[in-house]
Amino acid sequence: MHPRRFWLAVILITALVAGLGAGLLADAGGMNTPTAILTAAGAFSGAAVLLVELAKLMIDLLDFAGSAIDPSNLDPDDPGQ
Repeated sequence: MHPRRFWLAVILITALVAGLGAGLLADAGGMNTPTAILTAAGAFSGAAVLLVELAKLMIDLLDFAGSAIDPSNLDPDDPGQ
């Protein structure tokens, strides 16, 4: 399994748990069912977007750190590096 597919599955399962938790808490708190469903959908979509963006940020940071450490990117004639 490709690592990105694995992390996407982890992200979606985590967002699903967040959505289910929010929906169940909203229902237990006395909200009507449609409102609890909308609460769960909002929590799922918010968590999914946040976690996907966090994963993209981590990939970008690791790529940036890797390029900064790679000595092949250094110019021997540039003393400012």
